[in-house]
Amino acid sequence: MTLPKTEQTPDDPQRLPAARRRRAQRKLLPLAPDEREAFLDEIAQRTSPSFDFFLFSVLAGLTVGIGLLLDLPALLVLGAVLAPTMAPLVGIALGAISGSAQFFGRNLLGLVMGSGLVFIASLSLGLVARNGGVFEITQAYLHTRIAWHHFVVLTIGSVLTTIAIARGGKRTAVASVALAYEIYVPLCAAGYGLGSGTLHLWPDGLVVFIIHMAWAIILSTFTLVVLGFRPLTLFGYTAGGMLSLIGLILIIGLGGAGAAVGGQVAIPTARPSKTPTPSQTFTPT
Repeated sequence: MTLPKTEQTPDDPQRLPAARRRRAQRKLLPLAPDEREAFLDEIAQRTSPSFDFFLFSVLAGLTVGIGLLLDLPALLVLGAVLAPTMAPLVGIALGAISGSAQFFGRNLLGLVMGSGLVFIASLSLGLVARNGGVFEITQAYLHTRIAWHHFVVLTIGSVLTTIAIARGGKRTAVASVALAYEIYVPLCAAGYGLGSGTLHLWPDGLVVFIIHMAWAIILSTFTLVVLGFRPLTLFGYTAGGMLSLIGLILIIGLGGAGAAVGGQVAIPTARPSKTPTPSQTFTPT
């Protein structure tokens, strides 16, 4: 005797118990394949770099470069506010963990191009500083050093930006300001140092930029995992492991002993200051 097959229909969310309804709302990914594909398409649209991303990257690079030129911290914050939402960074983490090599490569290329525009904008202002005279560069030195408080701000910015983009919240831009500040300002300092010929800004700022970028991508990847996203293919596991390994190598090799032994890169150094020169005095004849 065989029983007739019954068609399974999903439960009405309004009829679910309160505990199950809260768990369903906390899930990042839907369970149905078609809903999962639609969700990935929606996230892809949020994180893919657009023309606005490159335009505001140039504006952010110019503003931060002027702030470094004039040694004004307020302009550095304004540059982070003008910076685009760091959605491609979250897209890299999403592409790695979802197993989409095309999506991973597109966001990585977009982020590299946007960072290149920021670097070129600050490089041009460094050339202005070289031709126009010596300027105070206290803020530039402060942002080319590896410090624990920068990692605290970077961690908070990475986690909140990833959550906001994944959830589709309205606070994405606010959370991305801290992330853009910790990524673009060291890069601008590196470009400014290369253009102006200032020691300990290039390549120190570039090293800090790479370490901050790797740390932000790793945090974004783990945040997606905590939210319920799991690797779907072998590429997701290998890419996630590769990012973790690269970040670990960068942090240990460049941020610690390698930097200290290899040339005082990205560690606190004494800032140059003007030394008084003795004046000539008249001698009795």
